[in-house]
Amino acid sequence: MTGADPLTAYLEATGREARLRIEADKAAGERAKSLAKMHRSGMSYAQIAADVRLSRSRVQQLVERNRSEQRKS
Repeated sequence: MTGADPLTAYLEATGREARLRIEADKAAGERAKSLAKMHRSGMSYAQIAADVRLSRSRVQQLVERNRSEQRKS
């Protein structure tokens, strides 16, 4: 915020950062869930990776993370 004292500016930026982090975490979960659905539909990790332009190992990591998150809930 222009003209605000440094402490107020810091606190506002920290709050904004926290809100954005929550949204980014939600989006990451949605991405992993979508990849898991693709895998459950019969696509291989390699096929998914080619479609979404990630490495095969990253796709596998995200699918497995989604699987473990689903077990927690």
